[in-house]
Amino acid sequence: MTQSHMVNAAYGALCERVNLFGSRRKTRILLHTNIRRALHLPPHAMRFMTTGNQAIRLGPAFAIYALSKAKGRPFGQQQKLFQDVSRLGARLGMDIFVITPGAVRAGVHVVSGYRFREGVWREETCPYPDIVWRRLTSRPRALQAKLIEDETVFSEMPQITLPRSMSEKGVMHQRVLTRAPFSSHVPQTKIAHNEETLIACVDAFDDCYVKPARGTQGIGIARLRRTRGGHEFLRDGAPASKISLPELALWYASFFRVGERVIVQETIPLLHTMDKRPLDFRCLVQAVNGRPVATALIARVGSPQSITTNLHTGGEAVSAQDLLPRLTASQASAMPAEFRRAESLACDLFEMLQRQHGELGEVGIDFAFDQNLRIYILEINPCPGRRMLRNVDPRLRMHSITRILEHALCITGYETIKS
Repeated sequence: MTQSHMVNAAYGALCERVNLFGSRRKTRILLHTNIRRALHLPPHAMRFMTTGNQAIRLGPAFAIYALSKAKGRPFGQQQKLFQDVSRLGARLGMDIFVITPGAVRAGVHVVSGYRFREGVWREETCPYPDIVWRRLTSRPRALQAKLIEDETVFSEMPQITLPRSMSEKGVMHQRVLTRAPFSSHVPQTKIAHNEETLIACVDAFDDCYVKPARGTQGIGIARLRRTRGGHEFLRDGAPASKISLPELALWYASFFRVGERVIVQETIPLLHTMDKRPLDFRCLVQAVNGRPVATALIARVGSPQSITTNLHTGGEAVSAQDLLPRLTASQASAMPAEFRRAESLACDLFEMLQRQHGELGEVGIDFAFDQNLRIYILEINPCPGRRMLRNVDPRLRMHSITRILEHALCITGYETIKS
């Protein structure tokens, strides 16, 4: 027998009285148009859970935190990703919206966000989020005050990615990669704070890489090789040249002026394909039922003359399995076991990050093998992209998106609740 009664329905920080219909087998709520507007609900069906005899909670409200770009393509290269997340979220009974720096403020019950509806991004009033997925690809200096304020607010709610304080490569190296058992897999690394320390760091190596601590997409990376009378200066997209260390310091001075640090790391004699192309790898580790799982292992194959394997500088993404025919017979036979060892190391690293920072949904871990198949951890990416997955197998990309949303349902308590 179906019974009905009025209950408080909470969504984000808002609350309205609604009619709850229930029986032993099924419970549903009736949301009139005026109630949906008052709660700022999306048009599709939402999940809800009972939080007491006279209360329910709708959700989850899933906010993607990103920068807004041009009007025609408001979220740049990530727009397709956000649209796919929005479509899948709607099918799962979730409310997906994008917020930009400064949108969330403590004590304010709603936020200004962007929902993808009927093929168009629409700016709408959205609920205070239950969970946040950081997708910032850069941190403009003009927005630094807002970014810092946002981090204070986000620290009080579940998050999928590491906090802003861990987004710099130097911080990640000092807090995580210097610890056992990971330290034995890290190339010798130094961190420069200014021009003077950069000169000292580079001078300590005969062959090294120099990269901004907050750099992305291969921007600002150079390789320095000691030669008679100076150093050879190698960059993607530019001819090799000679440079003195004071000249190198001037080249990186713009990073130091805005408070950035620079990483100096010894060069690894990378494993190469049979046609002399350098290799490294990205392991995407995601939480599944609270435990780390290697969702994807992608090989990045650089061009023969490139100093990086980054896709933005001409690298090619292939699955680890498809890479094997491009190696020698002895390497190909040994690599499957090495891949398993690398995935295990990546999952151990994920667990350490969880112990330090609590709930974590995903992380990208870049590593390489030298010519003797020794594993090196290159860096940890707290905001891994999906371009490599899309290039290798679009289904793998969608699988990774599904896992993010399933993790969000899990840590907000809606994983067993139907729409």
